[in-house]
Amino acid sequence: MTWYGLPLPGPATGQTVDFTAGDLPPLPAPDVGATPELDGGKLLEHVVRLCEFSEVSRSAGEKLWGRLAGSAAADHGVDYVAARLGEVGITTERIPIPFTRIFHPVDWSLELLPHPDIAEGSRIELQSAVPMEVAGSTDRAAGGTRSPDGGIGDALSSVDVTAQLVYVGEALPVEIATRDIAGKVAVMTVNAAPSSFYQMTHVRTAALRDAGAVGIIAIYDLPGNLQFVGGTLPADFPGFHIGGRDGAFIQAVIAKAATAGRAAALRARLRIEWEPPRSLTATALLGRVPGSDGDRGIILSAHSDSFFGGADDNATGVAALIGLARHYVANPPRHDLYVFLGPGHHHSTGGMAALASVIPDVATRVALAINLEHIALTHVHPSYMLREDDGYGRLRARLMPTGWDSPGREITVSNESEKLLRAIATSAAESMFSAPTHIARPAIAEPWALAALGIPCVQTVETGLWFHTSGDEPGTIGAENLQRAVVFFQTLLDHVDHI
Repeated sequence: MTWYGLPLPGPATGQTVDFTAGDLPPLPAPDVGATPELDGGKLLEHVVRLCEFSEVSRSAGEKLWGRLAGSAAADHGVDYVAARLGEVGITTERIPIPFTRIFHPVDWSLELLPHPDIAEGSRIELQSAVPMEVAGSTDRAAGGTRSPDGGIGDALSSVDVTAQLVYVGEALPVEIATRDIAGKVAVMTVNAAPSSFYQMTHVRTAALRDAGAVGIIAIYDLPGNLQFVGGTLPADFPGFHIGGRDGAFIQAVIAKAATAGRAAALRARLRIEWEPPRSLTATALLGRVPGSDGDRGIILSAHSDSFFGGADDNATGVAALIGLARHYVANPPRHDLYVFLGPGHHHSTGGMAALASVIPDVATRVALAINLEHIALTHVHPSYMLREDDGYGRLRARLMPTGWDSPGREITVSNESEKLLRAIATSAAESMFSAPTHIARPAIAEPWALAALGIPCVQTVETGLWFHTSGDEPGTIGAENLQRAVVFFQTLLDHVDHI
């Protein structure tokens, strides 16, 4: 079966870039010597195991799969961390965190509808399609869950729109101003580099809606046919992300239809069903490595949940949490080290807010909080020399793995001191842990609740091409990258432990 003689795009995929194809070996990480718990190969084993738990979700038939808060897959991850800490004598407390999950998509389809003037055969469902997130279904700034503005919603269970397609490029103002968008489904391209996180897709989709579009299809333009979670739209306005292969196909179909003078005949159906609002319970985990001088404490945290496999986001952070906790059992710190595994980063169950009720006098007792937020992605560079066909006649630069860390990494600090900044700089130099020289100062995601109490918080945030995609697999993580990152945090903890 073909449309306009074009081959069909096929199923959704995982990672398609070959990370073993480098001509040069990866840059070595600092030696960990007699601290085997910080060895990158050992840490990578944790990443692989955590990603396997996501398959519990996928094999159960969940269309939006992963280690989602409140799920069996997430619970398996918590159990795994508790077991690894328990092996070295760290007792952990399980903290139940109730939350309400709203606008969680359970069924959907994105179909191109046939017309005798433009295509042969029956309708085609694009297999990589994933609904955009609903604006207001999570409130990351405040760490809670709320309904969308205007109260649309808890009663809204589905949306179903059929309309003509119009291609709008990257949905820049000039592209929106020069296209006839009203009453149509707008097809846009999202540049994945350095990551979708920086593309402000929600601003562009809002502009398209204001221009009269009745739905959005956003192409996440990467090799393969990756699933991707992102964007934000009102619940009554359907939007999907699709992978690169599906995107190349739909672009080729639109071009064929327009060339034949049949653009108006090309239509799509966008359908999304959400489950009713559900009360769920996520599980946080708290352990403590006693220090030699227990009057102060340091918090080390990572979030346990993920979309899809979640190798970098955030199995790397969890692996580092395990490795560092086990390391400090054998090498007792001066300050107490609190180890916190938080659930629901992607559903906003509150981050570190739970610690205020379980650590006595947290505001005066805790000297620093460090959050491990996806830390060890291998850098990928578009080749100057090599090109590959996307399957529909377009040549694109081949993505080549390098021997170095992802450049999409930032450090955020709140309530910093000169001593803390020097400790960060020294630790980065000693470990060769790359990060931008500018240190941002908002308290976002997990640390916000502790920063609000005046506790200094340090967080690394790394987002790359595979952020929130089905391409976030263990193969994208280098053992050297992971070891380098963990040595950075170990060095930073050692410096701070003596401030």
